Amino acid sequence: MVRTAAAALAAFLLAASPAAARPAGWTVVPAPGLKGQCLARLKGPQVNLSLVRTEGGAMQLSVGKRNWNLTAGANAEMTMAIDGAPPVTVNAVALGPVIMAPLEESLSRRLRDARIVEFTVSPGRFRVEVAGLGRAWDDAAACRNVRGG
Repeated sequence: MVRTAAAALAAFLLAASPAAARPAGWTVVPAPGLKGQCLARLKGPQVNLSLVRTEGGAMQLSVGKRNWNLTAGANAEMTMAIDGAPPVTVNAVALGPVIMAPLEESLSRRLRDARIVEFTVSPGRFRVEVAGLGRAWDDAAACRNVRGG
């Protein structure tokens, strides 16, 4: 009886844990160089995405591919069309193979429940299935990177 109750409790805790419930494709890993922070990452067939919390607690989105060679520090315009809605322009900065953009709270809220996002950036236009982004973001926020990257 005790063993059965313990097994049931373990199964419940495992099922309720963020890693067990994390949507397919999303991973949470230590954020390079940011002690105490983790990032949510989605490796896509067209581009990769990552989400990290800024010092102020806002969501910062990175879109990129290993073979992009963008001018580091250059301003980059990015548009995002969320679930077929009209595109929103986001101010971003290029950093080698990625374009990074801190997102306003209203845009972060819309992304949490998004299924498809179409990004237009200087290397082209990319369609990304982002289902589960909100849960991945919550998991990354709850993660504690003790190594500092």
